[in-house]
Amino acid sequence: MKKLILFMSLVVASYPLSAKFVTHSYVDEMTDVEVTTTKSPDKTYIGLRCDVSDKNSKLFFIWGGEEAVAIPNSSLIVKVRIDKKSPHELNGFTYSNSYREGLVVSPSNALIRELKNGKSVLVHLINHKALENEFRVSLDGSSKAFDYVLAACGDKVAKKRMTRVKEELEAKLASESELKKRIMSLRKASRRNCFNTLASEYGMSPDDEKQMHEQMSKWRENGSINKEQGDALTMCYNPWL
Repeated sequence: MKKLILFMSLVVASYPLSAKFVTHSYVDEMTDVEVTTTKSPDKTYIGLRCDVSDKNSKLFFIWGGEEAVAIPNSSLIVKVRIDKKSPHELNGFTYSNSYREGLVVSPSNALIRELKNGKSVLVHLINHKALENEFRVSLDGSSKAFDYVLAACGDKVAKKRMTRVKEELEAKLASESELKKRIMSLRKASRRNCFNTLASEYGMSPDDEKQMHEQMSKWRENGSINKEQGDALTMCYNPWL
């Protein structure tokens, strides 16, 4: 979890999606995780964040209070109430470098839906010593901003998955190509050994395989060689041997 809740490192893009929410996209230089996050611009804020790695994606409800609520990397209770709806009680954590900011892992679809459609949200934080911190944030512009993060998260996951499938397919094709080369090499060597054996048995040069095949075919038609010998010759001349 400590790695999970590291705060942002390198910001790649930052631009407003509404009058009240600002979106950032960046890559964590320690983990190569691609992050998209949106939050209200004030010191006291709430928002949504998506982390996409090569293996999976994770969604977070993020928040920042006016005052310190717990030491970094602490767990606490996060109560969230949108307008006059029933409160959501969640398990949260402070960031590894913050006393007043943190996140909730995997917020429910119901919570995200209410945050998108609500007018304001009341956040109530309670640490392990029962010390409390409460603040209210406007949700003006949250719908568009949250939709952007969710869409970006889905797009990045799809691209990561396609890249992984492509790399696996390329590796498989390369492996199959190398295997085919080895098999053909073994077949060629086996075929040459076969011709050498028959040529030696019948006093012929193995260098002209076509001539050998034609001569052997004539001998077979004339009864000069038996069926087993003819079959052996056919196997020698088979290019897929």
